[in-house]
Amino acid sequence: MADRSRLRLLAGLAALPALARADDTDTTLAIMRRVLEDDLPGALTEARRQAARTGQPVARQLVTELDDMARGGYATQGNRAFPRFAPLWRQARQDWVASRSRPAGSMPDAVLSLADDVRFVLAVDLNESVAWLVPGPPTSQMFPSAFYISSGANGPGKRRRGDERTPLGVYWAVDEFDTARLPARYGSRVLPLDYPNALDRRQRRSGDGIWIHGIDPANNIRPPRDTDGCIAVSEDRIDALVDPVARRATPVVIGAPLTWQASVDARAAWVADLDAALTGWVDSVRSRDAAGLLAHYEAGFRDMGLTSSQWRAWRARALETAPETETRLSSVSHFVADPSNGVFLSRCRQTLNVAGAAPVTTWLRLYWQKQNGRLRIVAQSAG
Repeated sequence: MADRSRLRLLAGLAALPALARADDTDTTLAIMRRVLEDDLPGALTEARRQAARTGQPVARQLVTELDDMARGGYATQGNRAFPRFAPLWRQARQDWVASRSRPAGSMPDAVLSLADDVRFVLAVDLNESVAWLVPGPPTSQMFPSAFYISSGANGPGKRRRGDERTPLGVYWAVDEFDTARLPARYGSRVLPLDYPNALDRRQRRSGDGIWIHGIDPANNIRPPRDTDGCIAVSEDRIDALVDPVARRATPVVIGAPLTWQASVDARAAWVADLDAALTGWVDSVRSRDAAGLLAHYEAGFRDMGLTSSQWRAWRARALETAPETETRLSSVSHFVADPSNGVFLSRCRQTLNVAGAAPVTTWLRLYWQKQNGRLRIVAQSAG
């Protein structure tokens, strides 16, 4: 630790008189970093050595805290609260994040293009247990804000209800929950994500209740994999996320690992293909060309609980009998929704103007996959 950092940390540890020596403080921080590296057995061994060497009560308390973690359910089942460790856990998290910093001005590979009104992207790397709040196009040269996160106990790649895994893909927070009746382990703020989305349902993924939330204020830390599938953020960070992330404003890109690009311009070829496909889709809607519109969908596309043939018949009939409507798309963004299967996502605002009625604007998502040399829609939804 740099001399300045050591002095700053020691100055704030009035509640830790037993660890007044800088060497003991550094040892404790090293132990906590091992916890963040998923080496709990090693951390516990070192903590026991420190407690035996110093004989200090605070060192013995750290052993007790790590014992709680080793038994499982440290945060989800409640633990002994050791608020005196809060400054040290905060410093350990800051050091962890700093060691995983990345260049300013870049975006995750999953982001192909962003509408000008997208202020931020929340980029989450489950392998690194770090997330970044990356500024969007208007302020893309600002350095992103990074912070430590905890995720599903069984790792990334949610498939089914109860598997304690965190989903991979592109999501949005749909609202903010009132936490008054929630257990303390969810902290002060909760942002539910829209898992399962239309692509998840097409790929037969089940479950729900995937949230971004805080942690119990009485607990100082959560290990990297310690949730039922949610993304847990320390209480000193969750407040800063609520305004930019809530209410479908910010894409939440979750990867394991998360890979980065120097510039969204590197994805220009895919953006051009997706723009062309989206233009063809909306032109078919505007011209009421049912055959042309259905050609944009995969052969077995189904929705609304209908079979493929029922849905295609319903969609053609609805298009042909709809009143004269002006359809306009705006705020278009493109993403890689599922890189392993080559699925892309176009998200935009769709405004419908019907004569004699007020305009109706909704968010639209179209999931595309290249089939037989052409991008076709494999899933769609509002939101």
